[in-house]
Amino acid sequence: MDNLVQNRFRTAALLVTLVTAVALGGCSGDGASSGESSPATTASASASGLPTDDAAFSITGEESEPLVVEFSNGTKTVTYIPMIHIAKKVFYQGVAKRVAEEKEKGATLFYEYIDFDTLSDADKRKARRLVGILPTPEQYAEIAEGSGYVGQSNDDYLGLVNDKDVDVDITAEDLIAAYEERFGPIQVEGEDATSDLSEPSMDVLPQDQVMQIVLDARNQTVADAIADGPEHIVLLFGAAHGPGIFADLQEKDPDWQRTK
Repeated sequence: MDNLVQNRFRTAALLVTLVTAVALGGCSGDGASSGESSPATTASASASGLPTDDAAFSITGEESEPLVVEFSNGTKTVTYIPMIHIAKKVFYQGVAKRVAEEKEKGATLFYEYIDFDTLSDADKRKARRLVGILPTPEQYAEIAEGSGYVGQSNDDYLGLVNDKDVDVDITAEDLIAAYEERFGPIQVEGEDATSDLSEPSMDVLPQDQVMQIVLDARNQTVADAIADGPEHIVLLFGAAHGPGIFADLQEKDPDWQRTK
C-alpha cells in the first residue's frame, strides 16, 4: 500500500468517526465532560409530543427524500433539513428540490458553512487538531471519491429560485477562539506542525471538549440567527445540531415547538 493510499485510508477512518459523532448525532454537548446536562440531552420532546432528541434528526445520507423537521413559535416557522457531509448524490438532489420548494413559498435559506481557507497556515493546523482533518469541501470530495458517495457542496443549494441565502455558521476564527477561551491555547507540535494539511492530525484534541464547541457554540449562533431572522426559514445544518438548536430556541421563547 503506497503512502497516498495509506493517507487516504487514515483520513477516511477518521472521517467515519467524525461523521458518526457530528453529523449523525453521536455526541451531545458538554454534559459528558462537565457532569452538567446540556440542553441537547434534556430536550427530548416538544410541547406537541413530537420527539426532538438525536434520533429525531438521524439520517443515513442515502435517502432520496430528505428528512424534514419543522419548528414553529406561532409566528416563525423553521423547516429544518438535517445534513451530512458525505452522502449519496440522490440525497443532495432531494435536498435541493426541497429547498427550491420552500423558497417558492417565500422561505429564506439558512445554511452551515465554515470557510477554513480564510485561516493562516498556523490556524489551519489548529483547526485540524480540533476535528482530525481540515474539513473543507475538497477534502470531503477527495475522501468520497470512488466510494459511490459524494461530498456535500453548497453550490447545489445556493441561488435556487432567488438569492435569499444566508450563512448562519460561526467563522473559522471564532471556532478556534471559542475553544481556546474555554480550554486554553491549541498547541501544534511534532508531525502536525509540518505535515501536509491534506493529511489527518496525528494528535487530535480531546473530543469531549471539541464537541462542546463544535456543537454548543454553533447551535447558539444558529438559534440567535433564527430569533432575529425572517418568518419562514429553511435550515440546512448538520443532523447532530438539531436537538441543541431546538433547545436553545425554547430557552429564548418557550412557545417554540416541533410541528412536524
